[in-house]
Amino acid sequence: MDGVIVAVIVALAFFLAFLLTVGYISSKKTKSTADFALGSRKIGPLIVAATMIATYGSASSYLGNPGLAYEYGWPMAWIWIGCVIGIVIPILFLGPRMRTISARLNTLTVPDFLGEIYESKFLQLIISLGILVFYTPMMVAQFKGVGVLFSTFFGSSFDWPIIVLGAILIIFSSKGGFVTVAWTDAAQSIFMAALMLFIVPASIYFVGGWSAMNEKLNAIDTALTGIFDPVMYTPVTVFFMLIYYGLWQIGQPYMSIRLFALNDVKSFRKVVIYVIIFTVVISGGMWAGFAGRILFPNLQQADAVLPMFVSTYFPTYIGALVVIGVLSAVLTTVSSILHSVGTTVGYDLIQKCFHIELTDKQSLRVSQVSTLIIGGIAIIGSLMQTPEFLSILVYGALGGMGSLVVGPVILAVFDQKATKEGAVTASLLGISVFVILLVFYNVWISGSLGMISSIIGAFVVSRFFGSPSSTIKTIHKDFNTEEKEAI
Repeated sequence: MDGVIVAVIVALAFFLAFLLTVGYISSKKTKSTADFALGSRKIGPLIVAATMIATYGSASSYLGNPGLAYEYGWPMAWIWIGCVIGIVIPILFLGPRMRTISARLNTLTVPDFLGEIYESKFLQLIISLGILVFYTPMMVAQFKGVGVLFSTFFGSSFDWPIIVLGAILIIFSSKGGFVTVAWTDAAQSIFMAALMLFIVPASIYFVGGWSAMNEKLNAIDTALTGIFDPVMYTPVTVFFMLIYYGLWQIGQPYMSIRLFALNDVKSFRKVVIYVIIFTVVISGGMWAGFAGRILFPNLQQADAVLPMFVSTYFPTYIGALVVIGVLSAVLTTVSSILHSVGTTVGYDLIQKCFHIELTDKQSLRVSQVSTLIIGGIAIIGSLMQTPEFLSILVYGALGGMGSLVVGPVILAVFDQKATKEGAVTASLLGISVFVILLVFYNVWISGSLGMISSIIGAFVVSRFFGSPSSTIKTIHKDFNTEEKEAI
């Protein structure tokens, strides 16, 4: 174990030095709120795809999803199927139009995008507050992943790794903004994908091969090798799960701004190709969950299965790399969420909603300070609360945010008759349905029905109440064929 500790410390030192270096260099290029929010829309398709996948493939890819695979077996693979669907749909069908509209309106965030297109500061306020409410628990879940990782490998407490690494993350995220996040995400996503290429074949090998894996899982519990699960992944749940994944990313501001940052609307085709490749590779963590159920049948914490598998069967240096890989997954997601929340507070709430006049330099500083404060709150929350399944908390936050945003976004992009009354109703209806159903059903059923309610509410109310804003009329009337050519 001493060798592992030394290897991890050395690897971690290089890793953190890399992050801080990129953060420092990027901070020199971040001179305005537009730089901080979107990198001035100069990010290429490979970097956009890499930062989307690095953000998408959070600690749940390394810890939460392997934990669900450990607990439920093959039925959890529906999550992987849904992820592929969910990440392609918004890029291919909404990305070009959202990028075009955002550039024309000069909007920097999703709340700003919706507030301007519907001409509604109240809607912008609702979405901004939703980002604070739902994304802070997501960061708590990610920081929990750091604790699980270190306690599994080293037997240490959750506290000190969360505090130290969280502080470093907050500092570099607050300094460089989107450019820092994008470039560190790109490097880390490639690294994360490379590690998964080792984990998948090793998982099959150490349990005796593909057939042996399924036979041994079946011997433990026949439900582990089924298509569905009698409790978690029933046919009804799977149906709603696919709807959930098909819609949730459309309603995630921290993901959508990556579409705004692309340098050329015609590059969305390339983004889709890169994203599919990365998604397929990074999903390999579930194989360690299948193997771990056979090799470690009595784990007390399912989320610890991948670190346990690696620390037991891999050489010291591989264990060190996996530690860094999980940290990469955590840091990329948290940095993206931190960036989104900080920009929302400094730009959407203070400037746009509360009408406080700031110079561009002051706005940038407020966004940076907001990032520091919200990040600190998330660290404190992670020390006080450690949910059983990291993925479930993440999916709950995503479902809530999606229920708030999906309807207004879809109608803003495709419906020239959409009204602000319809958009506001959609947000309030969607989140209400989600919260009420969450008391009785799982996150996938609650989230999918919340998002469907948001879409229907926006469409129906827009037909009977209010009239389209002048911005919507202009945007839809003047659309050229540029975004159509990108599909």
